[in-house]
Amino acid sequence: MRTWRVGNFKVTEVQEFPVAAGLLDGLIAQATPEAAYHSVRLHSDGDSAFITGDFIHHPIQIARPDASARNRRAFHESFAGTDLLVLGTHFTGAGAGYLVEDGDGYRLVEAKSE
Repeated sequence: MRTWRVGNFKVTEVQEFPVAAGLLDGLIAQATPEAAYHSVRLHSDGDSAFITGDFIHHPIQIARPDASARNRRAFHESFAGTDLLVLGTHFTGAGAGYLVEDGDGYRLVEAKSE
């Protein structure tokens, strides 16, 4: 199992696995392309469904899948090293901090309370 850092967080690769196999047949947690994201796939009586969760936030991401990556990159490039406080609404642990460059990427430095 691979582990890598995303910002201040350690992320472990997770493979597709059945949730409570035998108890909830047809319910599968599906790893999605964003680090540590999971969505849910459902199968029942020949029908299937996929709950996007945080993998897709808005229909524009379906029409233009490259848009979100381009926008994130522009955001990071514009605000890394500035005093802009980033408030992550879905982050675990420290949800407020400042973007800094970190090698080929970026990381969030936790904001300290006074």
